[in-house]
Amino acid sequence: NEALGAPSIAGMSSRYIALQLRHYRDGVRGSHSDDSYGPLMVASAKGLSDENIAALAVFVSEMAVPTLMLSAEGDAFNPFKARGVYSGCSSCHGAKGRGNDALGAPRISQQYPSYLKRQLLNFRAGIRGEHQDDVLGQQMRLLATQIPSDEDIDTITRYLVVMGAQ
Repeated sequence: NEALGAPSIAGMSSRYIALQLRHYRDGVRGSHSDDSYGPLMVASAKGLSDENIAALAVFVSEMAVPTLMLSAEGDAFNPFKARGVYSGCSSCHGAKGRGNDALGAPRISQQYPSYLKRQLLNFRAGIRGEHQDDVLGQQMRLLATQIPSDEDIDTITRYLVVMGAQ
């Protein structure tokens, strides 16, 4: 539910969903004092067993990926510029943002731009990816700091909606 700041998780890899739920449950994710959304997921995941997490992850992974459409907000969208800005992300997340389970990179296409932006800003600020047990988060944190500007983050997040709809 975008209005609640939640991500679109339907159709994501069961492996990735399970990892994130375990991270919330075990305090690896969502415990930073500046993470205003994290405690909600921590509370939701706290009572889940490994079996619950596995079943939930499979259930969510089998749901149909929603189709998001790019809104007409802001300046005209330039897909050529966007492809260049996104190019650094594609080595893990793929040319169309569909993810790479072997690398632990989730699907980021057809994700709410507001959610992606918040996550990239959180990685950049050390709110996410700072825990010693979050190896993938630490990698993403380092990569997020390489995105030059907030404008580039906006370009990337809008590009992922366009690419996912193709």
